Amino acid sequence: MRYFPDMTTKWGFSDGEAIPQGIEKYRRVYVLALNRLLQKHKSCLRVAAWDRGGVHNWCLILTVPEALVRNVKEADLADPVKVGKLDVPGTEHRGDDAFSKAFEEARDADLDQYVLVETKVHSSFNAYLKGI
Repeated sequence: MRYFPDMTTKWGFSDGEAIPQGIEKYRRVYVLALNRLLQKHKSCLRVAAWDRGGVHNWCLILTVPEALVRNVKEADLADPVKVGKLDVPGTEHRGDDAFSKAFEEARDADLDQYVLVETKVHSSFNAYLKGI
């Protein structure tokens, strides 16, 4: 979960200037896995994907009270468009031992391995080379 800390603050990813390619996929994996683990450990919290408008880092993960999202579909919490329509307040996770246990388990699972980001050279580059 190498990107998780940057997703919890508007100043993450060098204030939004260094957001990695494919970050939305990482966030989706983190949110889906963490919420399953939070449920497993009986946490009173859940996490949700949220796109912050304006300047700074836009790719965020909010911690929200479980009671406020109890009836929200698991996949919807990983969808920032749907989360934006929920109007749920973010909260701190300090003091929730179950959150800490779930986070440790997610970190130990190396969730980043499940995201594949592919970089390719555009086919027009060959045309460019021919023109030199």
